Amino acid sequence: MKPLILTGRLIREFAEPEFADLALTFYFRFGWGRLPTPDEIATYLGPGTSDVRHGHHWSDFVSGWDRSSNRGHRDLSLAEFCQQYETVELWFDTKPNAQLHLVWLLDYFRSYPETIARLKFRLVDLTMIELDRLGKWSPPARRW
Repeated sequence: MKPLILTGRLIREFAEPEFADLALTFYFRFGWGRLPTPDEIATYLGPGTSDVRHGHHWSDFVSGWDRSSNRGHRDLSLAEFCQQYETVELWFDTKPNAQLHLVWLLDYFRSYPETIARLKFRLVDLTMIELDRLGKWSPPARRW
């Protein structure tokens, strides 16, 4: 099974079927501007319900729904959704907002040990990846 990719910046190759099943990017910005409230974050990461507006749930920021066999699980919380995969890869670069996303995600996942066991981390320079194309380069993955 192809991995689920969680990233701070969506790269075109992440959405290609031979690379990943799905790719999820996060729209919150922690490095500048208004911080999301705890309620906004809980809604974003929690289960999708009929009262959650479009653009306020993690599943609204996924590339590849049309081909994924997991599309029927889009109403799960993010942690529950990640459990549908053998591997969840965290592709984050060294930019401040990306690192804050990573810290935020790791803090969220610490309450879900069954999800943490699936995580692999790839620290990358996403600008450089765009130059080389992802299919030709695979940065090392580290388990937590």
